[in-house]
Amino acid sequence: KLSLIAFPLLYASRPLAHDRVKHVFLAFISGGVLSSLILLTRATINFLASGDSSYFFYESLSKYLIHPSYLAMYLNFAICWLLIQLKDKNMVLGRYSFKLSILLILFFSLMVVLLSSKLGMITLALIYMSSFIYYSRKKYIIGIIGIVFTALAGIAIFKFVPAVAERIQNSIH
Repeated sequence: KLSLIAFPLLYASRPLAHDRVKHVFLAFISGGVLSSLILLTRATINFLASGDSSYFFYESLSKYLIHPSYLAMYLNFAICWLLIQLKDKNMVLGRYSFKLSILLILFFSLMVVLLSSKLGMITLALIYMSSFIYYSRKKYIIGIIGIVFTALAGIAIFKFVPAVAERIQNSIH
């Protein structure tokens, strides 16, 4: 946990050039993709061996790497950065930056839901709501559709993903 204090202090003491910041964030995104793929591969192997789908959710998914809440927060941070890159129309991820950013946002969002971290899902909803509100200032209809879509997606996840619904119901009662 010392790294949560050490790295921000280190980066704050020596400001990085714009290109270096891009490299740091690209490494962060790559780490999120790699760790998610490793966890999904492990869950798939365990599922095929046992037939138990619980390996795809919460601690069963991430217990050998990191706590689900921490990983969900890292992935949410990556989603924020990708949304900012889309807003600024930066081509950080290369020629297919827009399409790749959208795919990564969707993939990371799916991972946050599979991790079933309550705080992670709340943060994800807030990220989407705030980005849709931001865009609704410029394009009113797109913002409203985005907010409605986020609400419907949350309801669908609650209804059709029993492990996530159970975690949320346990926290309410």
